[in-house]
Amino acid sequence: MNWAMLSLAAKAVLPVILSFDNGKGQSWPSEETISTLSGLSCKTVRKGIDHLLSMAGFSFDWQMTATGRKSKKFKFEVPGKDDPVFFFHKVIFTGGNWRLLKPVGKAVYPVLRSFAAWDKDEAAELADGLGDDSEFKEAYAARQWEYSELMPGDIAKYSGIERARVYGALKDLTNHFFTERCRERWKVFLLPQQYYKRDFLNEQLMKSFSHKLKESEND
Repeated sequence: MNWAMLSLAAKAVLPVILSFDNGKGQSWPSEETISTLSGLSCKTVRKGIDHLLSMAGFSFDWQMTATGRKSKKFKFEVPGKDDPVFFFHKVIFTGGNWRLLKPVGKAVYPVLRSFAAWDKDEAAELADGLGDDSEFKEAYAARQWEYSELMPGDIAKYSGIERARVYGALKDLTNHFFTERCRERWKVFLLPQQYYKRDFLNEQLMKSFSHKLKESEND
């Protein structure tokens, strides 16, 4: 339930921070980069980071950049070495999909990913057509989706949102190419099936930049 207890801002920024992991449980994206990829203002990013400090294993130190500016160096530890983990393809962020999700969509997607699995029939059919285990492992690593049968009540429970907001979150995820309804379950894409054009993203960033200017003037 650690994820459920985080604020929506923290849920939006944590995957972005983790996507810059150097393989040693460290990353140092700037607040501006996190803001750009998460779709949040820098002020909200800072609130999200403050909320993350309540999570065991997450912390940051201050460091000086090459330009002489102070920057946060994030540190994080996996709760347990034997715990199953999953990764986000970085294109989820660089392609603009994560940025355009609503906060509840960002809360729900990691939950669906955590409770999703490769379809046994699809896996068996694929295995029959491959020569050996190494080919199957390669195919598994290249898979683009899994299936989740998590019920709305459980989605709300583990994502920390109200049940009434679950269907709106699922619709938002589908609109931004993260999920697709498949009979009584959800196809959960590890790789979004579509990304956004550079011109569209640049327009979004310009709007965000204008907002940040107003925010700095108010501060």
